[in-house]
This record gives sequence, C-alpha cells and structure tokens, in this order.
Amino acid sequence: MKKGILMTLGILVLTLLLRHIDLEFRYGLNLIQYHQFNSAISTSEEDRIKSKPLIIGLYESPPLAYVNEFNNQSSGIMVDYLSQLATEIQTNHLLKIRSKADVLNALNNDDIDVAFIEKGSSNDKPIAYTQPLCVIKGKILVSQSSGINSQKDMKGHTLIVLQKDNVDGKIANLLPKEQDVRLLEVENLYQAFALLGKGEASGIIGDDMEIAHFINVTNRGSNYRFLKATLYEKEICLAVKQTDKELLSILNKGILELKKKNLIILTQYKWLGDFDASTVDMRKVNTAYTIIMAIILIVTFFSVWNYMITKKVNLKTKELSESREQLRIIIESLQRGIMVTSNDTIIEECNDRLAQLAQVPRDHILGTPYAKYPALQALIDEHPFEEPFKLGKSYYYTTQQHLSKQKKLITIEDYTEKHANELHARQESKMIAIGHLSAGLAHEIRNPLGLIKSYVYVLERYLENENSRHAVNVIHDSITRINKLIENLLRYSRLSNDEYKEVCLDSLVDLMLSFVEKKIGEAHIQLEKHIDIEACTPIVVNEDVLKMTVLNLINNSIDALMGIDDRDKKIALTFSVHSEQLHFQITDNGCGIDADSLENIFNPFYSTKDSGTGLGLYMINAEIRKHQGRITVDSTPGIGTQFDVYLPMKEVNSI
Repeated sequence: MKKGILMTLGILVLTLLLRHIDLEFRYGLNLIQYHQFNSAISTSEEDRIKSKPLIIGLYESPPLAYVNEFNNQSSGIMVDYLSQLATEIQTNHLLKIRSKADVLNALNNDDIDVAFIEKGSSNDKPIAYTQPLCVIKGKILVSQSSGINSQKDMKGHTLIVLQKDNVDGKIANLLPKEQDVRLLEVENLYQAFALLGKGEASGIIGDDMEIAHFINVTNRGSNYRFLKATLYEKEICLAVKQTDKELLSILNKGILELKKKNLIILTQYKWLGDFDASTVDMRKVNTAYTIIMAIILIVTFFSVWNYMITKKVNLKTKELSESREQLRIIIESLQRGIMVTSNDTIIEECNDRLAQLAQVPRDHILGTPYAKYPALQALIDEHPFEEPFKLGKSYYYTTQQHLSKQKKLITIEDYTEKHANELHARQESKMIAIGHLSAGLAHEIRNPLGLIKSYVYVLERYLENENSRHAVNVIHDSITRINKLIENLLRYSRLSNDEYKEVCLDSLVDLMLSFVEKKIGEAHIQLEKHIDIEACTPIVVNEDVLKMTVLNLINNSIDALMGIDDRDKKIALTFSVHSEQLHFQITDNGCGIDADSLENIFNPFYSTKDSGTGLGLYMINAEIRKHQGRITVDSTPGIGTQFDVYLPMKEVNSI
C-alpha cells in the first residue's frame, strides 16, 4: 500500500515536472506563473481597462516598431502584437513612437501607461516588466557556400556589424580574443549585404529578427543561413510603473492568451517568413506533447504492472528502509552515546561514543545486553531519564525513545559542560544582584560608621582607667575591620574597567612582586619567576584584571604556606603566550584545598580563612569571565595548589 502511494506520488511529481518543462518551452513560464496568468480578467481589472484607452509608448527599432514613411502609420511586429493584445483584453489603445529615453521618462511622468522596452535597460527606473513578448537573439549570418559551420570557424575572418549595435565595443567584447575576428562597422543592412556580396566580409553579426526581416523583404533567404551559436539575448517586454500591479496583471493575462493562440508566432512568420529557425510553431509542439503524454501513459502502465510483480521484494525494501532510518538517527547524534536495544536490553546498534562510555570495543558490544557493562548500567538503570545527574566528576543526561514495540533508542549525553554553563549563568545572576547590594549596603553602613568613629575620638578625651582605654581600642579595631569589609564590597561593585593597555610584562610583574616582597621574605618563601617571552616585548592586556588576579593569587599562596614547617616553602610563577592569550600559572606547595572546598572557592562569601571575606577569588573569577578569559584550579591536600589563568590579548597598535 505504502509503495503504491509512493509510486503514485512519483508519477504525479514526474507529470508536474514534465508540465513545467512544457510550459517553459511553450510560454517561457513556470507552473506558478502560468497558474497566476491563466485566469480570467477580474471585474476590477475589466473596469480599469474600459475606463480609458491604454496609451502605449514605443521606441523606433525596425522591424519591431517604426513609422511607415509611405502612410505615416505606426508599423512593425510589436505594433501587431499590441493590436492583438488590445483585442484580447478588449480595450482601446493609442501608440506613441518616441526615442528610448523619452519612452522611459514618459512612463515615469505618467504621460503613457505602458512602455515597449528591452528588459533590464532601465535599472534606474522603478518599473515592472511583463513576461517577454519575444526574445531577440544575437546571431552570425553567413552565406550558404561559405563553408563556415560554427563560431570556431570564424578565426581570422572579418564580420560586419551595425554601428548602433557595437556602441562601446559591445559586440567586440562578446567575441573571444584568440579568434582574431576583425569587425567592420556600417550604418545599415543595405551596406552590410553589399559588402558581404562583394566578399569583403565573411558574415554579419546582429539581431536575428532585424536581419531575418531584411532577408524576407529582399527575397535573399535561399542564399544565407544563421549559425547555431547565440551571442546574446534581449527579452522584449511591456513595462508599467512598479506600483501599477493591476495593469501588470492584465497585460500578463493578455500576453499568455496570445501565446496560447499561437498569434505571436504567426505574427513573426508574417514579418520574418520561415527564415528565422529560432521561432517554433506551437502546432508542432502540440503534436510532440501528445506523443510524450502517450509515452508517459505507457510507462505508467508498465510501472504499475512491475509493482504488482515485485510486491514481495518491497517487503524487504521496507525492512531496509527501517534499518537506514535507524542508521540516520545514529549518524545525526554522533555527539552523544547512542544505542538501539531490542527486548529491553540487547544492544543491536550503537556508535563509537557509546563504546567509549562502556570502555569496550564496539564490535564486542553488539548483540550483548548492556547490563553486562557496569559503566553503561550505572548510566541507564541507576538514574532517571531526562534528568541531569552526577556520576563521578562528570554530569550526564539520558533519554529513551521507543522505535517500535520491542526496540528502543537510548542516548547518553555528557552534560558536564552544559551543567557548568548553567552554574555560570546562575553565578552571573548572583554577581549582578550582589554588586548592587554591595554598593548600597556599603553606603548605608559607612554613614553611621563614620559617626561612631567620630564619637569614639570624643570619648578618648574622657577615659580615666585602663579598662576604658581597652574598650575603646576594641571599638577602633572593630571599626577598622568593618571599614576593610566595606572597601572590599565597594571594590567588588566597581571592579575593573574594560581598558586594554600596552604593557611591558617584565616590568609589570616586577612591580607587582615588589608589593609582596616584604611579606614573602618574612615568611621565608622561595619565589621562582619565569616569563616565556622576549624581554620588554610589549603585549596588550587589561592591566587592572592582570594585577588584581596576580596579587590575589600570590597572597592566597602565601597564606597557604603559613604553618608549613616540614618542607621548603615555594611559589612558582610562569607567564607565557598561547593563541592570542596570556597564560599565567602559579603553583605552591602549601596546605592544599580539599575536594568539598574546591567546588565552592569561587562562590561569594566562601572562605576557609578565619579573617577572610570570601570575595577575593569570587571577584577575580568574575572579572576573568567578564573579559572572556578562564581560570582553573587543581589542588591536593597536603601537597599544594596550582591555578591556571588565561586572559585574552589584543594585537599591538590595535588600541
């Protein structure tokens, strides 16, 4: 049944394709255009064309349109087209022959309703074109006895061209230079045929209609022929103002009727005779179309007959299609571990990622139950589907989809990075809220704190014993500590700016180390510094973020080394450049950080120090991420800690 439907659809598609080709050949229209134009003129359109005669502007271009010098009447192929068109759409029309530029200006100024024009010749005017009435082709005319059969045979020959056709070397640019064809310009076709008859040239290049009309009226058709090659094409259309869509629709409907009645071809035959081989009589096309339709019917009959015979083969094809569909689903999900199971547990198909999760080669997995592999069973059976869960140090996300009654598609996604991004998003929200809270809270605390400090100074004048002085000192120390916390809060609310500066890394590092030199010396710490770039090489970084990060991490390393007596205290600093990033690494052999604390060290107000505020690492992590950098940490309790910081750089002279 399904195959029969598909075959019917295939035949329908083939029929539509052939119909499309037929319409393109007959009328130069696609299916949509034909459906749009092949409808009756609406009531509003009929009122429009009956309200007043159509004023049509033409430019003189024999044999398309010209004024007959004997009767002073408009004449030409296009004039006949327009008369037939007016009859078809049942309207009166007035013709005005002007220069090409005047026709375009008249249309733009509403002096005429319709313009006869070559498509694409008015790119600067807001006009819309109808479907082509005819197509003028650039052809090469040679004598029957010339022995020239193609354009390649023209090498070294002389061709005649009308001056009006070769403006700015238009015709010359169409001929390959390697053919070395010489062009001889003349004013009219009388001169051209005279020179051709004398043997001073091998052929004439020009518009096929103009040449065919001249040959027809001078009875020269038996002596000449066109070469098959076409040098250029001009689509001759009617044009209206771009906003006049109603008139455009009327004209397109009328032109299609002319084409369907074969009037355009018959008109060309009247003016050009049977010399122009490029015109096709639609009566012959209809005969060919009938033959093609008969062939289609025969093919359809044999296709249906073949379907009935191969029905059993189609059952196997259906199974193959299902297998291909399963394979397609697997291929499209290569970033996840994927397997197709039958009878709930047997693995029928899987990808390499799933084999990596099972820690077994893919060939060994197929045909076995996934419960056989502890790694897979832990991911599938021990956690719910469609909910992120943690296993070891990573997060995973599993899904299950029924392909049939006995088959399932199970996917396993490493959710670690997405989980980290979600945490980062929540962290960013906290940062914004805490930033506003910090600024406001610091301001509100500082005002009463200043008053307390002032009155403590007043109280100091009236102290009479040691206990009173001790109490005041405690107040002083508490005020100092609160003030320090306020400074940290304000510093967090401001943080750094976004300014990048060109700095000398050697000098900047030495400056930062001078701030902690005394503290390092007092703690008897050995400091090692290594800068893996040439001395005094300028780099462009955010200096504020770099200073804040380096000083904070050095101070943390110093604190981690306090109380270490069983080994030499060491801090190692390394600076290097990788892929337009400054890589800063600091390593110490201090007390280290336990696993639980390691997950929280970048959270605000989390600190393992008795006197810590918990804002230091939080602030530098926020600043580094703000500038598209990253910071990582690796630590082992009792062994030491290593921080790696990557800060983006800019090119020198880019600021």
